Amino acid sequence: MLSRTSRNAALLASTFVLATHIAQAQPRGLAGIGVASAPRYAGSDERRTSALPLLDYRWANGWFAGTVKGIGYNASRTPGLEFGPRLTVDFGRKERRSAALRGMGDVDAKAELGAFIDYELTPALSLGATLQAGAGDGGQGLRSELELSHGFDLGSGLELSLGVGTTLANQAYVQSYFGVTPAQAAATGYAIYTPKAGAMDVSAKVSLRYPLAPRVMLTAALTATQLQGDAKASPLVRKASSVGGLLALGYAF
Repeated sequence: MLSRTSRNAALLASTFVLATHIAQAQPRGLAGIGVASAPRYAGSDERRTSALPLLDYRWANGWFAGTVKGIGYNASRTPGLEFGPRLTVDFGRKERRSAALRGMGDVDAKAELGAFIDYELTPALSLGATLQAGAGDGGQGLRSELELSHGFDLGSGLELSLGVGTTLANQAYVQSYFGVTPAQAAATGYAIYTPKAGAMDVSAKVSLRYPLAPRVMLTAALTATQLQGDAKASPLVRKASSVGGLLALGYAF
């Protein structure tokens, strides 16, 4: 699932913006492909570009599955409110991704159990939150993502969305992606670093969606992310601020 939580925050946020705004136009399903550019890892000063397949489907009974939001169940029957459990995948982080990670070892991919809630405060203003557990070394990571977004109808089918968000995580999660153990310090030359739990980042997001046909949407998204707290102070961080971009084509069915 595209909860690509190697903590490539810019890529995650941009993918979430795409999924949210294309999904609003779909009857049941979404299929498409996107091209994203983002840092090689959270805190990297190097970039990578990758293709992202998009495939999601919602059943009338509340179940959903796909690459964007994972597998889950919407337990709400109230218009404008969605909540329930879900299963996603944290794809970890590969040491080979950057020379800056050599000697750090891999953070293995893990399944995450979690929950989500999305609430429309007004027809244009929405609040979303997720909670995911099971990622990182030892599978003890816990994190929550919060986002507030506002949509604007610009006419001729063009829609603009602006959002702000933050990611909170426990000590086990922050340690997995920003900490340096004694063994890692000996292998890399980095100082031993033991970060604490707290806010890992804040972000600002903008996306534009344009219908090329009744069910075909072109979406462009940018996300600016700033690392915070102990994550920002990690010796692995080469650049605390980043911008990620995504261009995607989706078909609603």
